[in-house]
Amino acid sequence: MQKDLKLAFQLLIPELRISWFNFILLFLYYSLFTYLFHTGLEAQQTRFENLDIFFFLLFIFGPISFRAKVLQNKKIGDITWASPTNAMKLHLPIPKKIIVLKEMIFYMLSSIPYQLYMFTILYLTSPEVKNIFSIDTYLAFAIIWISFGLYAGFCAIPVYTGIRAKYSAMAHILSYLLLAAIVVLILVFPFTFTYGIVEWTAIIAMKWPLLTACLSLIAAIIGVSYWKNKSISYLKKIDFL
Repeated sequence: MQKDLKLAFQLLIPELRISWFNFILLFLYYSLFTYLFHTGLEAQQTRFENLDIFFFLLFIFGPISFRAKVLQNKKIGDITWASPTNAMKLHLPIPKKIIVLKEMIFYMLSSIPYQLYMFTILYLTSPEVKNIFSIDTYLAFAIIWISFGLYAGFCAIPVYTGIRAKYSAMAHILSYLLLAAIVVLILVFPFTFTYGIVEWTAIIAMKWPLLTACLSLIAAIIGVSYWKNKSISYLKKIDFL
């Protein structure tokens, strides 16, 4: 494993150099949302209302929103999509799992530091957050969402390492319908279950901090393992030659 990590970081370093400006944009992006959350919580006092959509945007789409253009996925061949840099690296005499591992590390570097930054600044600067959470319950709340960002956000990994996907007009329509359904579900959730998704995670974290933190970490480990294996299996089915 240590050898795999070393190889993955060797492949990753040039991409990190390319992405320095994008990391600055990510910092500004999370800083903006930190300010908006701070202002919103100040107005709401002890509620986490209307934050669900923003949390989903941050923890799923945030890490891939400011990816450098040269690292974005593109159509390679008739039905193959991948980041061109990953397609080129597949010609190197290294196992495919190294490409996947490199992409996973890149995703985590694009997400976890900024999410930790956001949670830390919110706790340090928002009296409302301190009134709602103790340190241990706030830590559990943060772990819930950072873990969610991993097991849900890692679904993007195969898109960049390589995937065969034939997009028809119907597929596009179904994708938009699915996205619309998810948005509607998030918006309707508070009216059906009294509180929104973010508020429920806060309530659960306050009632069972240790249990929720442990379960979230387990879910993250399972999710990371699943998407790692899935990405490798996709790569084995693709011929970039």
